[in-house]
Amino acid sequence: MLVLALVALAYAAAQLIVGVARVPLDLDEAVYLSQFSPRVPAIPYAAHRSPGEALAAAPVVPFTSSVTVIRVYFAALSALLLFLAFLPWLKVLRGMAAPLAAALFAFTWPALRFGGAVLPNQLVAIGAVAAVGLLVRDSRLGLALVVAALTLLRPTDAVTIALVLLVAALVLRRTRTAASICLGLAAGGLWWVIEAYARFGGPATRLRAISSVNQTEGLHFELLRYWATVSGGKETCLPSTAGCGPISPAAVLWWAGGAALVVLGLVMTRHRRPVALCAITAAFSGAAYLVLSDWAVPRYLLPVFALLSVPAAEGLMALVRSGRPAVRVLAWAAAFAAFLHVDFQLVMAKRAADQATAALTPAVRAAGALRRDGVDGHCAVIGRYAPQIAFDRACHAADMRDGVPPRDAHNDLTTANVERLRRRGLRVVIAASPADVRSGAPVAAWRELPVPGSPDLRLYLSPGR
Repeated sequence: MLVLALVALAYAAAQLIVGVARVPLDLDEAVYLSQFSPRVPAIPYAAHRSPGEALAAAPVVPFTSSVTVIRVYFAALSALLLFLAFLPWLKVLRGMAAPLAAALFAFTWPALRFGGAVLPNQLVAIGAVAAVGLLVRDSRLGLALVVAALTLLRPTDAVTIALVLLVAALVLRRTRTAASICLGLAAGGLWWVIEAYARFGGPATRLRAISSVNQTEGLHFELLRYWATVSGGKETCLPSTAGCGPISPAAVLWWAGGAALVVLGLVMTRHRRPVALCAITAAFSGAAYLVLSDWAVPRYLLPVFALLSVPAAEGLMALVRSGRPAVRVLAWAAAFAAFLHVDFQLVMAKRAADQATAALTPAVRAAGALRRDGVDGHCAVIGRYAPQIAFDRACHAADMRDGVPPRDAHNDLTTANVERLRRRGLRVVIAASPADVRSGAPVAAWRELPVPGSPDLRLYLSPGR
């Protein structure tokens, strides 16, 4: 237990070392944080979002809007939950396998980059490991609570994970455990269903909206695109992007070594049933993104990395436990490779954090320009970086496109949308490039406010106080 606690502490410290605390908010994070902030109007979130991440932020966001404090809180929360998730595995796996599995997962660059992010993917990954461990231990109450939390965080991932666990429980003839999984799904999904009827016209309409946003029509083959994004430290590769970048030799060795350890763990482990269940759950969780979506976003695969860390750790421990001299040499080589893995992942995580900081800094500069101009509350922001600017300045804003046509126009730079906001008595701020304004944004007689250091971004303030 002590070693696992040290791994969790090292994970929290590593997140701060690579610089996640200084990364500005992105659009999704601003939407989640606005839900329970007492000073910021809640941004009505799109159909594909769920309340779980906002609930995770609820203990801190009422007391501060400091991005640094919020990031440190989530880094500490992710480290604590990592410890709790792998805690059941201490009694399932022998020796140091459970702490090693936690370390193998925690020191991947997506886990380092997104542990302190206000996004549900890392918490879902940690919850998936906990759910499998609790199923193996047959802890029904804990399993029901974890499945409910997963459903609140990300219902689509939760359903995939829960279905695999449900089948496993039925195969093992644990009907009460299967019932606890169903209870957790129902408890967590009730909010989603009620919200679907209240805001989106029913579950079917909401699912169609989610499909529209995620571009899940038809089948896709995204393995190579995911390979490129994970290898290059890219956070997102859009469907419209022709290529997601090159695949470096170091990344090929990393993927090949990880796959070899997973296979070795599945073959040589003495705990074949729980280890195989991790691998099967990872396969189904990953297939949902590799086949059903046209996006390549590494954080979507965090549950896969977390679940596969268990058989990978078992494979490494099998090499260490072997009494054959040749295998011991291989074990030392694998240990050295694991050391290089940590160094490589830290570098990749820092690069990803630096790139995110550079990409999101214009939003911070725009909010600073509005602060200096006295804009604070009773306002609405539309255009580029609207949710982030709105969260900083306590303004209203709209979420991204959510697949529901009437609401999709709420962030458009149109005269009708601007007048709708002004009729509510709000000071309207348009954040746009000069090219966007020339294409028809209604800013005649509006005051233009430059954004220092961001020549491609302008702020346009409607007349009035």
